[in-house]
Amino acid sequence: MSRLVGWLSRQDGSLMFIAFAVASAIVLGGGGSPAPLAEMILQVLLALAFVGWFWTAPRKTVVSASPMVWVLAGVVLALPLAQLIPLPPSVWQALPGRADEKAALDLIGQGQSWQAISIAPYRTWSALLAMVGPVAFMVVGASLSPSPRAIVLAIIGAMAGLSILVGAAQLGGGMWSFLRFYSPDSTMLDGFQANHNAQADLLLIAMVALTTVLVDMKVFAVLRRRLHLLTALLILTIVFVCAIVLTGSRAGMALIPLALAGQLAILWPLLALSRRGIMLGVAGLLLAVAGAGLMVESNTALGGAVSRFRQGDPLRPEIWQNTLYAIKANLPLGTGMGTFIPAYTAAEKLETVTEQLINRAHDDYLELALEGGIPALVLALFVVTCVVWRAWPLRSGGDLVLRSQRICASVGLMVIGLHSIVDYPLRAMSLACVAGLLTGFLFSARANQASALQRPLGEVKESL
Repeated sequence: MSRLVGWLSRQDGSLMFIAFAVASAIVLGGGGSPAPLAEMILQVLLALAFVGWFWTAPRKTVVSASPMVWVLAGVVLALPLAQLIPLPPSVWQALPGRADEKAALDLIGQGQSWQAISIAPYRTWSALLAMVGPVAFMVVGASLSPSPRAIVLAIIGAMAGLSILVGAAQLGGGMWSFLRFYSPDSTMLDGFQANHNAQADLLLIAMVALTTVLVDMKVFAVLRRRLHLLTALLILTIVFVCAIVLTGSRAGMALIPLALAGQLAILWPLLALSRRGIMLGVAGLLLAVAGAGLMVESNTALGGAVSRFRQGDPLRPEIWQNTLYAIKANLPLGTGMGTFIPAYTAAEKLETVTEQLINRAHDDYLELALEGGIPALVLALFVVTCVVWRAWPLRSGGDLVLRSQRICASVGLMVIGLHSIVDYPLRAMSLACVAGLLTGFLFSARANQASALQRPLGEVKESL
């Protein structure tokens, strides 16, 4: 442990600001747009943290991010900025879906005023401000060398573990517990998140992040042997999997195999399994699955969470259908980032109207298409292509730590990307900031620099 303390003391002080930013994002960024005060406080804290990092970090660190990251940052922020540019009446009135707006403005004598592409510019400004933090995290993540990245991943895992403790207290306190920060009537393990689906995603990413940290024996010098490492990881995995089930997130539970596969991919070089070892591992996995089934059957909380798979969700298909109709009505430029509510309300079919306010499309890709139109889809395709290009193949130059960090980043982004098909994880600043960090890790220009964490795979195996 003294080696760990000594190693941490040698890190530059700027890392403290990044650690503070990550912890703040996870604790305060889970409320989404329905919690504007928490988001506003978080944005101020992130601004202060990033200024502190910029002021204290070595110049070579600040400017070391890959040029591609700056391109991606500019691309992401350029879209909402372009949607806020005032256009002459002859231009904006010709856009699809603007006839009602023109008629309303004519009533107050403003029909010939200049208007932006966004149908609600103040909402687009809010969306732009919310995007700055994750984009800054992406740039910072790309500037970090492997040693600070390991610390950041450890903080993500630690904050996720803290959220499990908070969630356990929430379950123990029942409905209307004072620890229910956003949804007092919730019965799920929400932690710091307003959405139990976002909590599940955070825990899935943290599972892989902690595995990444644990594989390095120089950081956790106490874990000298393979058995110690695997035992610690098994305990952590059981705790996190049970917590994910208790969130009640069906998509989160369905993505557990992906997180487990990420853990296995990180550990595989260390295992060096023989055929017998693989057979024993498969047998152990089957026993674990059987044991998990018995736990679900015998535990009321776990059984109630899993039973959600038998429940239908008739509302989401209707939301998707109405969103598709709104997309077609506002092509090719969309309605403006952050304008889903007014755009959806205007296009919602009367037969599907309920007392419940629909504030999200429950599909980030459909919501992006509605708010950003074809330009947003093209930019999203460009970003995804760049990320996939950097993540595959996972070149690490034979370095175990660098390889595990790249796998962690790739799996974490896959969790968010897959869950986005049926929900809106990126609409929570906590997950958006984590996604920005993981993206930056893949684009690090300092990936091949030597660090205190980097060791050849052979050396690691010898220590085991």
